[in-house]
Amino acid sequence: ANNKSYILILLYTALLYLVISKDFKIIHDQYFGFVTYYLVLQIAVSIILIIRSKILYSQSWFSMTQCADYLMMPITSIVFLIAFRNEKNYNKMMYYLFWVVFLCQIVIFLQGVIYHLTGINFCKSMRSTGELIMRGFMIRSARHALNFIGIGYALNNLINRKYKFISKYTLMIMLFISGINLLLFNGYRTLIMATVIMMATIVFLSKNIGRSLKCVLLVSALIILFGFGVFGKFVDSFSTEGDLAGSTLTRIGAYRFAWARFKADPIFGFGMIRPYTERTWLLFGGINHYAVTDAGIVGLLSETGLLGLLTYLVLLLRGAYIIKKLKGNYNAPLLSGILLYTLASCPSLIITNISRCLAIPVCMAIFESVYYKHREKI
Repeated sequence: ANNKSYILILLYTALLYLVISKDFKIIHDQYFGFVTYYLVLQIAVSIILIIRSKILYSQSWFSMTQCADYLMMPITSIVFLIAFRNEKNYNKMMYYLFWVVFLCQIVIFLQGVIYHLTGINFCKSMRSTGELIMRGFMIRSARHALNFIGIGYALNNLINRKYKFISKYTLMIMLFISGINLLLFNGYRTLIMATVIMMATIVFLSKNIGRSLKCVLLVSALIILFGFGVFGKFVDSFSTEGDLAGSTLTRIGAYRFAWARFKADPIFGFGMIRPYTERTWLLFGGINHYAVTDAGIVGLLSETGLLGLLTYLVLLLRGAYIIKKLKGNYNAPLLSGILLYTLASCPSLIITNISRCLAIPVCMAIFESVYYKHREKI
């Protein structure tokens, strides 16, 4: 329950250090150019939403700030940008990130296998509560914020034969375990769909794979999806009459509720608020208690309005701009895959969600550092 407090203490300590440090020259550096201006916008929007929420609901400043933690998370991109700055550091940081994700995937795999064989929950950190959450006989792990980056990085390196830091066999094992985890020990249909889209994007945009092989892969994928009924089963899983009807109905209710909250105040949304009182409890649906995180981008709109959406769209547009400029860069398919993964997850597991927002500054650092090094080589 105190994780948010720790995050905020670290976040604002880092911010304070950056402000008072004599070596703080980020605003004068071209490498940090976009990020500097973006963070000014992001922090300004956050402050506006926090102050407005304070006026409306009279909760403590700390509670208001806790609610805005995902809005403040991009500040930490400065730390990652420093770590990613040159070619050597970029490869080293991606190496570290890969192993963080790889170890997480191994833990998820072992927990899934052991639980299904013995019913034992040995990994109490799979969720903050220490309990396993099941859906359709699948474990739902909350530790997946950076998984898509590691999967995309492994696939991109395999295609481009980049084995300087990580062997191809390790990359192949990573993809194999990740695939099993997604299909058997995941429980998030949106994550499966978004990951498949990301991997397909990396494959079909890669110049190291010939057109004939791409055609074979495309035909094979279509046969698996439609010939074996995989696509139909996936679509039917969202039915209001199937085994997962409860989840679908909950999300439909959350969408309707969040959209109504957005229409009530489209500019600011209902604000940074916690359901502590009877009045604020009603803002979340009262006895139904809908979670805005179940409504994806509509949930973001309901909470932060068009102001919050603006900061999100700026990052997406910046990502698209960078990809357009990366002609001939082997990282372009990886960045395209990451961007499409983010877009595909918008309907439900949006990246601004508190359990996934750590990926925002990491993605910002990857995009900006790749773009900066690409311009240096031109």
